[in-house]
Amino acid sequence: MSAGVGDTSVPGVCESRDRIGHPRGVPRLKKRTLPLSKVYRLLEPGPVVLVTTARKGQANIMTLSWHTMVEFEPPLVGCVISNRNYSFDTLKATRECVINIPGVELAKQVVG
Repeated sequence: MSAGVGDTSVPGVCESRDRIGHPRGVPRLKKRTLPLSKVYRLLEPGPVVLVTTARKGQANIMTLSWHTMVEFEPPLVGCVISNRNYSFDTLKATRECVINIPGVELAKQVVG
């Protein structure tokens, strides 16, 4: 698992997508990769994060607020994703995800 800081597109903002699945009309903002050992400082206050998964060329993104740091060294993040959620099946099958911490410019779209 890796952690990205910045933003990612939000589903439902735009119907058409470019050739790699990014919604047209949604700006691509720069995202930075941080060492997992430093990410806990951003996660501990409990922000809403964006969990991205991908399977068979289909990207998926969901908001998540039920997460916590379980261990600091090595870093381990615990989160709750319902087995009735599409993201759960993809995560279970691939065993991979990215936890994105959206920037302030996306707060309104992410939280609602």
